[in-house]
Amino acid sequence: MLLSLYEQRTLRAWEKYRTQLRTLQAERKTQRATDLDKARNNSQLNKLQGLPYNPADDGFVLSNEEIDRYTEPYHRARLAKREELTYSEQFRLRQKPILPKAA
Repeated sequence: MLLSLYEQRTLRAWEKYRTQLRTLQAERKTQRATDLDKARNNSQLNKLQGLPYNPADDGFVLSNEEIDRYTEPYHRARLAKREELTYSEQFRLRQKPILPKAA
């Protein structure tokens, strides 16, 4: 009886800590995505101006390599989305008209 009481307490505590851990991990993941996006914008601005970019100056704990690894797929995804819309528009324009069936 006493052992099962301790087991229940331990299990509840473990579940509580696990839930807290998952919440913290989700918050960190969201914050990292936000930071990467802001750093990507700052990095691109500096590149357009021909200036070097140091993420630490803006308070980011990211390297330029991390930002560049994030930037390339970001732009590829945006380009693919734009091309997909263009393709869809062209396809609809060239689609054969659907004629009503004879009764």
